[in-house]
Amino acid sequence: MIGQAICHDYQIIDNKAVDWLQQHSACIELKATQRIICSNEYYQQKLIGTAPEIYTRQSVYLKLLMVLEQLDPYLALYIFDSYRSLACQGALFDQIYNELNQAHPEWSNEQLEVEVRKYVAHPDEPSRFAVPPHNSGGAIDLALVDLRANTALDFGTGFDDPTVLSQTDYFEQDYQPEFGISLERWQLIRQNRRLLFNVMKRVGFVNFTSEWWHYDLGDCLWAKSVQSSWFYPSMEHDVDKLSG
Repeated sequence: MIGQAICHDYQIIDNKAVDWLQQHSACIELKATQRIICSNEYYQQKLIGTAPEIYTRQSVYLKLLMVLEQLDPYLALYIFDSYRSLACQGALFDQIYNELNQAHPEWSNEQLEVEVRKYVAHPDEPSRFAVPPHNSGGAIDLALVDLRANTALDFGTGFDDPTVLSQTDYFEQDYQPEFGISLERWQLIRQNRRLLFNVMKRVGFVNFTSEWWHYDLGDCLWAKSVQSSWFYPSMEHDVDKLSG
């Protein structure tokens, strides 16, 4: 199953699974272990609204432990980000907007807004997300690291790369030499993305199709994929209590 082609079809959630998510909804600090590496990407970038700690839902953490059980013991999870404050969400939106504006100065504001929203939610856009996925504590951004070589697996792009290459199933298509990627590397990227996608899907996560690194559990993106009317609310107040 882990080597199967990426397919964004998900089973409809049942009440038992929803009950489990609700029972394990506590806000916790995600701490580093031998096989969980906490990068805390936006804190390192000094974005506003960030903290030295990475917070998440207990349910997300427990599911990550299930993922590790299914991976080879030399593979570790590299966590870029999980819970995200609304202030950080706004700062990130502006950052991606500015990056795309520099790369495409010919684009109008409307074009830029549309493109940015493919990769990052705006905190003041409830029409798309009732609760921004990361703000709920149910979203997590991650990759895989080979502990034997202390190197990240090749996923084809860096984290937060706002291009079509970041689409999770992009490398499922036939080889395209115009990107300057060798056939051997193209196939390796496909293999690595399938590995991460299928092991995360197996334990209950869903993937945000525009970003190979972004997975959801119990948030509004997850709810849409599994046809649930329930999803986690904002975790902002819980984080404030835990960190205060």
